[in-house]
Amino acid sequence: MITTVIKVGLGLVFALLLNRAFKGRDFFRAIIFLPCTIGALVIGYVFTFILQPDTGVLNEFLRGIGLGGLALNWLGDPKIVLFTVCAVESWMWIGFNTAIILAGLQSISTDVYEAARLAKEANPKQLWLTHYSPSMTRPEEFMDKVRGIFPRAKAARDGWTKELVFDED
Repeated sequence: MITTVIKVGLGLVFALLLNRAFKGRDFFRAIIFLPCTIGALVIGYVFTFILQPDTGVLNEFLRGIGLGGLALNWLGDPKIVLFTVCAVESWMWIGFNTAIILAGLQSISTDVYEAARLAKEANPKQLWLTHYSPSMTRPEEFMDKVRGIFPRAKAARDGWTKELVFDED
């Protein structure tokens, strides 16, 4: 559930940023969506390499910049492993959520934005519609949340979550 909030929240932020015209926008769209195209097995291996306690890239980087106290056993410490896995899983799917919300934003007619701009000129306090209209992307956000919650509910029902995360044996 935590990762769903993170993925939808950051997906919304990235979609809002990528909905604007700027130089290099297509490059950033590709970079944000890239983790979705990589298989989970490959991501697992890559992050196992990155998060190794002694020789991992992340810990070596932290030691190199003088933050050796932050170098942890990311996958071996029961107090932080859940947060580590949530962070990796969120990173993997933020691009997908961004694409869904961006499609919703781009489906909003330019007439709506023009009307909002004119309304803003009449009343400057109505700025919110020109930046984002949540009611117009609700179907995309709803499907995003459903896609994120139901596999976890099935996993919890089948006992996978208990076996993977909460067993102390």
